[in-house]
Amino acid sequence: MPQMVSLSVLLSRWQVAVFEQFWKNQTQFGSTLFRMPDPTTDGWALLTPTGAPLLTPEGQPLLLSKIWTCAFGDEVPTESVVGIEFRYSFSIVVMPS
Repeated sequence: MPQMVSLSVLLSRWQVAVFEQFWKNQTQFGSTLFRMPDPTTDGWALLTPTGAPLLTPEGQPLLLSKIWTCAFGDEVPTESVVGIEFRYSFSIVVMPS
């Protein structure tokens, strides 16, 4: 089953420009699928059963990796100003993997 996820990101002015180009050009105003790292998994350390990070022979942590295939939800992203940054809030639909 697809899963609905609410997201909120805090962006600088140049990141807003990148997001808007992605929204308009890459997803055709939110109408096409896109891929993104799973923020709940991708880049987090792989842990042992006791909660310690699993390390390479060189002492570097092994990191988890997971990519979502997504679509934007029904509502368009909304913007609010937070000081000199911009918060974009939106929902996405994560497709089953």
